[in-house]
Amino acid sequence: KLIGQSGVVGEENNRLLLFLIFLSRQLENPLHALLLGKEGSGKKFLLGKISELVPPESRVPISSLSANALFYFERDALKNKLLVVDDLDHAHENGLAALRELQQKGVLYKPIPVKNASGKLKINQFEVTGPVSVAATTTRSRPADREFALCLQLEAIKEQNEKILAYQRAAAAGKISSADEERVR
Repeated sequence: KLIGQSGVVGEENNRLLLFLIFLSRQLENPLHALLLGKEGSGKKFLLGKISELVPPESRVPISSLSANALFYFERDALKNKLLVVDDLDHAHENGLAALRELQQKGVLYKPIPVKNASGKLKINQFEVTGPVSVAATTTRSRPADREFALCLQLEAIKEQNEKILAYQRAAAAGKISSADEERVR
């Protein structure tokens, strides 16, 4: 009920599942979520709204997942955090591999050669530790996704659309208080 009062319309089952998955970030073996849906189905909106229920210091938004993005965080910067990936469809394959490695093994290693003061090459080992909980959106289901996370299909039905339109009308008429929604969050 409170999740709905925070401004999330419909998707009662998915929003509750997402919230519980996000709470699991504090566990030794956290859960992960992948929101599946067509373009414009509200995947990013739902993911964003539910992730706002997690304290800001416990979530890491990722708009673009490049090949090396995860390797350059401080060692424990991602530990017990929720990683919110906007769109897996545009993530770099090496970035996805690193993300899955962090999920499965709870640690990432990357050796980087650097020159020391005398000009000799030395290997610096970057290490990033988890555990992490990952939530992401996608328009396509790949076989590996089923190993990656709990796949949640968004409702693309008339009833859900009507709920959203009713909410938008109420907001436009001033019947919804954004201050009340913020207080609930």
